[in-house]
Amino acid sequence: MEGVHVTNIDLGYNDLKGTIPSDIGEFSKLTELQLDSKYVTGEIPEEVYGLSELEILNFSRNQLTGSISSAISNLTMLRKFNIYNNQLDGLPDLSSLNNLEFLNIKENQFTFEDIEPNIGVSSGSFYYSPQAMIGEVVSLAPNPGAPVELSVSVGGEQNVYQWYKDGSPVANSDTSVFTIQTFDSDSAGIYNCEITNNLATSLTLETKNMYVDVPITNYTISLNTDPSGGGIVNGEGTYEDGETVTVNASPNVGYAFDVWDDGEDYLSHDTIYSFEANTDLTLTAVFEPLPSFAISSIVEPEGSGSVNGAKDYYKDETATLEAIAESGFEFVNWKESDTVVSTETSFTFNVERARSFLASFEESISTISENRETLRLFPNPSAGHFHVQGVTGRAKLFVYDMMGKLVTKHVISDNDTVYLRNLSPGLYIVSIQQDNQTIFNQIIIKQ
Repeated sequence: MEGVHVTNIDLGYNDLKGTIPSDIGEFSKLTELQLDSKYVTGEIPEEVYGLSELEILNFSRNQLTGSISSAISNLTMLRKFNIYNNQLDGLPDLSSLNNLEFLNIKENQFTFEDIEPNIGVSSGSFYYSPQAMIGEVVSLAPNPGAPVELSVSVGGEQNVYQWYKDGSPVANSDTSVFTIQTFDSDSAGIYNCEITNNLATSLTLETKNMYVDVPITNYTISLNTDPSGGGIVNGEGTYEDGETVTVNASPNVGYAFDVWDDGEDYLSHDTIYSFEANTDLTLTAVFEPLPSFAISSIVEPEGSGSVNGAKDYYKDETATLEAIAESGFEFVNWKESDTVVSTETSFTFNVERARSFLASFEESISTISENRETLRLFPNPSAGHFHVQGVTGRAKLFVYDMMGKLVTKHVISDNDTVYLRNLSPGLYIVSIQQDNQTIFNQIIIKQ
């Protein structure tokens, strides 16, 4: 395989989409694999854990799911492991990775059972806080006098639990299960639990709200744009606690979407951004003005035609140039720096820089006028010259070969003699233009 000699793959910040291909395992000499993108989905394929020479593995800022396989123990050379900001929910004991000096697993769905075994594994930095909230928003309507049991499961051996009711700590609630022995109106409220750990002291896990005989809280999601004319947003409104909110930003012409901003953090660079409602929130869709580029065109020869569509365009806008021939001319091609880029009268392209085009036209000889009998060219055939009779005033005369190529041109008047030097014997087309009228005829050059 050609890939066995590749040692470094760095595709970070490339907006890659799709899953990680299993073919990645064929690059057996890789020491660095960086796929920190935004859109990579699915699980990490087992083939990754067979890349035994990896020193740097970076899958951060994606949408990866599932667990990290215990086969990661094969990566004994691994120094840096970064899976920050995904949706991963299982992490094995990494203590066999003796060279590990950087570990970032924060902003996933790990709990203390994943983190406890890895405290002290990295000889350098270990980032594991924050993690996603635990469980789902629930709503309970117990009967008066009945017991109510609330519970949380996060794993771990060194956990410390504290239950809260309406934001205040509940006394003697230091276990994973909290029981209201006899439900009454005083017991109604919003409950949640915070879990800390005696080993993983940097992280506090928190459950989503548990509503006991009270209505679910509604939150208001408001949307702004910056600048005000940069684009259009939708998705604002009122949402229940835990309900999925999806907001969408569409840039106006001349702008590109940059980021969703809540005033403190940049939340997402995706135009479509989904999250769970858990607080009143004002989001601003930030748009960036696009640069504009001049698309210009000149016509050759002068007076032979015109061009529509030559103007300033924004970056990534679609430009269309249209060539319009004057009477007696026909379009030939578009050129850029002496290179033909199109032979169609309508030329469409994506604007990424300033560009200048030459629209080339030539005199049309596609039709022989029925009025050619009013014009007399003689002698015909000719040995290399002929006389013109029947022209009033001054006129332009063009001689073309049968392939349509212009071979000579003259300004003539009635009874002029036209000399054709160095022309090969054969049939030629003569075009005479006068007063916006064109008359065609034929002449034979003999040996």
